[in-house]
Parts: sequence; structure tokens; C-alpha cells
Amino acid sequence: MEEKVTIIQIYAPTDDYDPAEKDAFYEQLQKEMDEARERSKHVIIMGDWNGRVGRDMVRGQGCIGKFAGDGIINDNGERIIDFCVENNLMIGTHFYNHKRIHQITYSALGRQAESTIDYMVYTRHTNYAIC
Repeated sequence: MEEKVTIIQIYAPTDDYDPAEKDAFYEQLQKEMDEARERSKHVIIMGDWNGRVGRDMVRGQGCIGKFAGDGIINDNGERIIDFCVENNLMIGTHFYNHKRIHQITYSALGRQAESTIDYMVYTRHTNYAIC
């Protein structure tokens, strides 16, 4: 049986943006998510979320897996987690073991600053369909 998949590509405001702008981004993303759910039970949101979500699996309530990133969380990371929990989404890369070099999505030139700020999140139905 063929099933539809809705893919949403995003670029979130960076952590230093005004909170009102970040709120507006997530309000629009929620509208897109609601519309996507009307079309399909399989929804994937991917792109530059510009946030660090840490490793707190309890706080993540099922959206963060045991292979989460560097343990650092910022305001945007909190927003990502809240969005994922509210929409019953999983941060895909956190549920599979990867070498550290394959987890890094941001590296600052001239500094030893590396982090993961790009994610692919998806509905639980999607996880079962692709695994």
C-alpha cells in the first residue's frame, strides 16, 4: 500500500534572534505541521534548526534518543524539544549510533567550536516505515 510522505524544509532563526521572531517562526511551523498532518501521517521536517538540544532523554520525553549530541542545550534547543514533544516527533539522528565526525553539522573556522544544529525530525509512524 502506497503512503504519502510530507517533507518540510526549514531554516530556523539563529539563537541570537529576537524571541518574538523565533516565536513567529515556530507558530508558522506549527501551522505547516497541522496542514501536513491532514495530508499524511508521515511528516519529515529537516534543515538547519539552529539549536542544540542536549542529551536529556527525560526532558525530551521520547524525542531524544540515547545517541544525542554533545549535551549542550540552548534556547533554540529548548524550542526544538518543545515542538517535537508537542507534535510527537523524533529527532532521527539521536536514535542511531554514528561516529562523532558524522554528527557535526556546524564548525566555526578559526575556533574549535563544533556542534549539531541540523536535524531531521519525523513522526513516529515515519520511523517505523523507514526502519
